[in-house]
Amino acid sequence: MAARENQGYLIAVIILVLLSLFLALGTFLGWSKVNEYADNKLAAEQGLALEKKLNQANSIKAEILKSMIGEMGGGAVAEITTQIESLDRLATSSELDATQKGQVQAIAKDVADFKAIYDKVMLSNSGAGEGEQPEELTYKTLINNLSTVLAKQYNDFNVKDRQATLAEQDAARKIAEMQAEVDQVKLMLATREEDLAKEKQQSAEKQKELTAALEQSSQGLLDSNTRYDTLKLELAGTIDQQTNQIGVVTTENVQLKGKINVYEREVFDKPDGKIVKVVPALNSVFIDLGRVDGLTENRSFAVYDQAVTKFEKDQNIKGTLEIIRVMDNQAEARVTRENPTDPILPGDWVLTATWDPGYAVPIALAGFFDLDSDGSSDLDKLMQMIKRNGGDVVSWHDDDGNITGEINSSVRFLVLGDAPSLGIDANPAVVQAMKTMEAQAEANTVQVIDLQKLLNRMGVRGKPKVEKLDNRVLTPEFQERSPNSSLRSDVK
Repeated sequence: MAARENQGYLIAVIILVLLSLFLALGTFLGWSKVNEYADNKLAAEQGLALEKKLNQANSIKAEILKSMIGEMGGGAVAEITTQIESLDRLATSSELDATQKGQVQAIAKDVADFKAIYDKVMLSNSGAGEGEQPEELTYKTLINNLSTVLAKQYNDFNVKDRQATLAEQDAARKIAEMQAEVDQVKLMLATREEDLAKEKQQSAEKQKELTAALEQSSQGLLDSNTRYDTLKLELAGTIDQQTNQIGVVTTENVQLKGKINVYEREVFDKPDGKIVKVVPALNSVFIDLGRVDGLTENRSFAVYDQAVTKFEKDQNIKGTLEIIRVMDNQAEARVTRENPTDPILPGDWVLTATWDPGYAVPIALAGFFDLDSDGSSDLDKLMQMIKRNGGDVVSWHDDDGNITGEINSSVRFLVLGDAPSLGIDANPAVVQAMKTMEAQAEANTVQVIDLQKLLNRMGVRGKPKVEKLDNRVLTPEFQERSPNSSLRSDVK
């Protein structure tokens, strides 16, 4: 009985020992799993911190790129530097190990490379010089600016192409007109050749008749001599008659040339156009001349009252205009001078001496021209002024009296400047050049006018001369004005 009880105790002890062993083994295995789970948790937390830093770095990188591109939602260009600085601080965070810092620094380096490329592109396209701060551009605004520039260049190309087309059409029209004139001349030449052939035939017939008459006259010497004397007298009368006819024709030619000259002056005295609309608020008017008439911008006109009929004698100019915009059949002009007591009205005439619709007026210049009273020649300036107003200077002379071009019947008028003063410094060649050009003008019935009349007709006021005596100006109350200054409006 005792042995059985001891055996039960023994079994209980063995079971207790086994349970202790199992409990110790379970405790050991549990602590191992706890340490493993703790290590895994630490690694996961460190990975999560790295992902947060990387996400933050990538988010800053995205914001910087959006600011550079100029997309909606991106920050201002001025904030890029602040964002890069925050990215650099993130790359040096003490929360990251060396490997993690390297990953963030790689993102920062990419951003720095993007920033360098962005600064270079923006600097080269902003117009700023080296060392200067470029304006805050983005890739989007840069593309928009380039698109605007390209659109403007495309429009400019279209304008120039249209101008070239119009010029080509105008050239074709002129060629057609010249070809028509050539055909007319050829027709006249053919007619003259036919007339000459007829005259030759008639001369041959007359020669035959004279030969027959000579054969008949050989029958009697006395009759021949008598007939010869008679024919001689008839021939002398014919010569006198033809001489008289030549004188009559010469007189008629002179009179006809005078009439042509008067006709040209009458045509010149007719206005070039008239004012169709006045816009006081814009200090401008509209005239009935346009691109089809050959009118261009920057041309000046004088304005006469609509009641004026003799423009050459009437010097009461109401004002002056300068063309600023040309359309097909109309043009807009800026009022450069106007009399407040006699305002410009619709229906008033406009006239310039150096331009006719579709025709450049030929002009000759002789003498000394001083537009601003400084004692120096302003010949080149006057020639440019005439050309700008549609005229064509075809003949002039230099300071040594050398004449360029010639005055023929096509010249509208000769503009006379001041003759050189007499003295030891006077150049006789200049005086002779002026006399030669005046003689040519007289021979070709060219109208001679002075400089002031030309300037008035062009709508330009010349600068008044200032007389001095004992180093004192006699007219201090008047302010000198050059032709260029007179192009500005007198109306404030």
